[in-house]
Amino acid sequence: ADTLGAAWGLANFARTHAAATANPHAFFIAAPDQAANALAGLPCAALRLSPDHINTLRRLGIDRIEQLLSLPRDGLATRLGSQLCQRIAQALGEVQETVDTLESVLDLNASIEMDYPTDAEDILHDRLQRLTHQVTTRLRVEDKGILQMNLVIRQTDHPSVRAQIGLFAPTLETTHLSTLLVGALQQQRLQSKVTALELSVNLTGALETEQASLFEPTASSADVDETGSLDTNRWNHDPQVSRLIDTLRGRLGDDAVTRVQLDHNVLPESAYQRKATRTPMLKRPRAARKSRGVVSHEPSPASQATRMPSRARSHLPHRDDAGRRPLQLLNPAQPIMPLVPPGQQLSPDQFPNRFRYRGRVWIVSHHWGPERIETDWWRGPLIRRDYFRLELNDGVRWWVYRDLTIADPMAEKQVPSEDSSASHVIAPWMLHGFFD
Repeated sequence: ADTLGAAWGLANFARTHAAATANPHAFFIAAPDQAANALAGLPCAALRLSPDHINTLRRLGIDRIEQLLSLPRDGLATRLGSQLCQRIAQALGEVQETVDTLESVLDLNASIEMDYPTDAEDILHDRLQRLTHQVTTRLRVEDKGILQMNLVIRQTDHPSVRAQIGLFAPTLETTHLSTLLVGALQQQRLQSKVTALELSVNLTGALETEQASLFEPTASSADVDETGSLDTNRWNHDPQVSRLIDTLRGRLGDDAVTRVQLDHNVLPESAYQRKATRTPMLKRPRAARKSRGVVSHEPSPASQATRMPSRARSHLPHRDDAGRRPLQLLNPAQPIMPLVPPGQQLSPDQFPNRFRYRGRVWIVSHHWGPERIETDWWRGPLIRRDYFRLELNDGVRWWVYRDLTIADPMAEKQVPSEDSSASHVIAPWMLHGFFD
């Protein structure tokens, strides 16, 4: 039947009330939307009513469901209660009914008693392999892998020692699991001999399977997606990577092994996050959201009228330019001091050709920019910067910016000349990175 209540009634009462059935195991099928007709000739007990309701209906002369359905629901609810009307509505499909299911719980605990107390490493390693084989055999039926397990080491004269082992991705590889258990055992300082080992699985996850293609990609292209970018999703699902992370976490600790994830933030120093490797799987970063900030590759209106060389204004960084961002960032950015020749002053519209940094004067050979980076005003204090790419006379390349958020002259720094005889108020310059 198309409802749970009607199917239960037919399965339990249709055969005994069917006319001359030769097959005692015959099936009874109710047509769609015909539950009322299929149940009409069955006793009221086919509606899963309580014995009190059935006895009350029998005293009223109601033996079949068709008699019960001919009565008004309001009167039934008043005299017999709402539960009776609820069963009728469930059988006819007027209300939805959930199915209660019982899930079988696997016993994911295993233990081994030693024949005699021992501290021999080869014996302990062998018993750990046996424990691993026991729990993985039970999980293999459910197609699930281990994500976290606990090891209890019982000793003769001292309290038991416990160790928790977490995995980066679900696995049932017994060699890898036993290796992690052996590593956890070796890190424990056992004060007496071992009498028993107990292993329990606390967390499991579905095993991931991937159909192998006929022509496997080469090693160089396996980690690159169709756009030419690094496929982090494929890299993090590599079993070798998972085993490496598990081994490092077992030796160094969970918090010592982290991964770097891109964060689409306009500020360069906030464009990534360090996260622990406790998450079983990494997702591919989504596209940048405009709500995090605005990046403009066009020069600001104020800088378009400056007296910067035309070469600097015509070489704005492109999105696909490999040299658009440096590989080394200073955190925090370091202040640098622009210098001007003796007897001259540097206006805010001019680009300095010399900088003082760490007691040394650096001469600028070429520069490109500006590139404006600013944050959204509703997300806190406004940050506005003009970034420039510099090439010094010795070939070193810098990534510097001018902080445009300092509007108060009292907060701005004075830029001295080389002979300290002249100065001019200008927004501070900061060195943010180096190009390799």
